[in-house]
Amino acid sequence: MSEEDEKKSIIDLVRHGETTAGQCFLGSTDAQLSELGWQQMESAGLLLDYDVVISSPLLRCYEFASRYAEKIHKPLIVDAQLREIHFGQWEAKTAEQICKTDEKKLSAFWRDPVKHTPPDGESLLAFKERVLQAYYSIVDEWQGKKILLACHGGVIKMILCDLLAIETQKMNKIAIDYAGVSRVSMWEDISQISFINHVSLKQE
Repeated sequence: MSEEDEKKSIIDLVRHGETTAGQCFLGSTDAQLSELGWQQMESAGLLLDYDVVISSPLLRCYEFASRYAEKIHKPLIVDAQLREIHFGQWEAKTAEQICKTDEKKLSAFWRDPVKHTPPDGESLLAFKERVLQAYYSIVDEWQGKKILLACHGGVIKMILCDLLAIETQKMNKIAIDYAGVSRVSMWEDISQISFINHVSLKQE
């Protein structure tokens, strides 16, 4: 192995699969993977030689990450900073339910999530700060290693926006499907994105 290869890090960011909660604002609310969600994760195009598996503490990520780390005989680390954004009063509600009471606030949130935070929710800038702090701490600690991050759509979008210099309020222009895998390669402080949102199991 060359000296350059020894310094190279590979970070695979995998979103959890479908959950039992269905389509809703599922931020800090816990929900397990559905049967389909497990199928999606088991079909995800993951490497088999990671050095470490790092997971959000929420069950939809942790349960798969725990099982996968055991399967490949590698350490599992749980990082609370990788949890999804907290949607406040909108937690576990569908857009249809929110529209009945907060239609204007929801519309404003879709237009510019930076300026319009859900009632009692976590601001997008606070979310960005904690996610990026966690991400860069991880890549610094595990430099030259293969890392699997089992986390959430919002977390992955925030990391990719930072790497691609995309404005935070435009994060939803990036699609991250259930069990979608995105790969980042790093040489010291140089990052290169190999692919975004690779999905092995067809999704409707």
